[in-house]
Amino acid sequence: MSRGRQAHFDALLQKTSITIMEDAITQSLWASNM
Repeated sequence: MSRGRQAHFDALLQKTSITIMEDAITQSLWASNM
């Protein structure tokens, strides 16, 4: 795999994991407010 493609994949993976973490935080906040 080329370097540029690897860097793009790493960035995509990082963005996805951040989004998943934010979703989990949001859900736990909603749950505690219920």
